[in-house]
Amino acid sequence: MPPKIILMVVAPKDFRDEEFFETKQVLESHGIKATTASKNVEWAGSKFGKEVTKLAYIGEFWNTTLRAKARGFKPQQCLCKSRY
Repeated sequence: MPPKIILMVVAPKDFRDEEFFETKQVLESHGIKATTASKNVEWAGSKFGKEVTKLAYIGEFWNTTLRAKARGFKPQQCLCKSRY
């Protein structure tokens, strides 16, 4: 069975801590790999001062998904083959 991978998209600044950090922790505790993406690949800052680093660029996933859909793939197949 292939590993379960999801893409979490966060705002570059002022995202809610509990919406991102708690959700990611629960997903990872169930064996799901969570890749985080945003418009800014350097960092994203939460409303209460926490930072997320090493982000994937959301545009890369968008472009990859559009190309895959044009070839008849489902988006989830495309993201699983990503380098992230």
